[in-house]
Amino acid sequence: YNQSGKKLVREQVDVDVLAARKLADLADPEAWRKVYDEKNDRWLTLTDAELSIVAQARANRLETGNEVIAWAGEPLQTPAYPLPTEPKRRFQPSKHEAARVIRIVRALRKGWKATTASKESEKNQMRYNYDLWVKDTAKSLEEMSKSERARERMRAPAPRLALPGHAESYRP
Repeated sequence: YNQSGKKLVREQVDVDVLAARKLADLADPEAWRKVYDEKNDRWLTLTDAELSIVAQARANRLETGNEVIAWAGEPLQTPAYPLPTEPKRRFQPSKHEAARVIRIVRALRKGWKATTASKESEKNQMRYNYDLWVKDTAKSLEEMSKSERARERMRAPAPRLALPGHAESYRP
């Protein structure tokens, strides 16, 4: 397809055209440098540098530019016997692990075990305890007086009320 989105049509090669091309190649001294590019549907003339690369590739001595440096360290020690393949049981979770995971999932669903998010929210809640009657709440421990620090250490949250029992919650 070209830039405007139309399909490229390859030229149909006629037998007469091929014969004429072969005769022209016999008369042309530079014909051996010409190569047909099927992808772009055209004939290319190779330069001297490109011809030297082709000659090196045919002789199997291409210069890559990255020379291989002989390694002069200790020889690699390979085991005399082949290593066994990994058994399947190493990749599958065991029944005991599966039972442990199920137990943890059930505890999380029933609320017996706290998630990391709920633990962090409790920590954040403890950080935001503050004294309503103090005007400056942004004091650090170094800025507080000795009595304020003692009051800060001795502060205890209000006790929680007990949940109503059966008699208090029953309403006929």
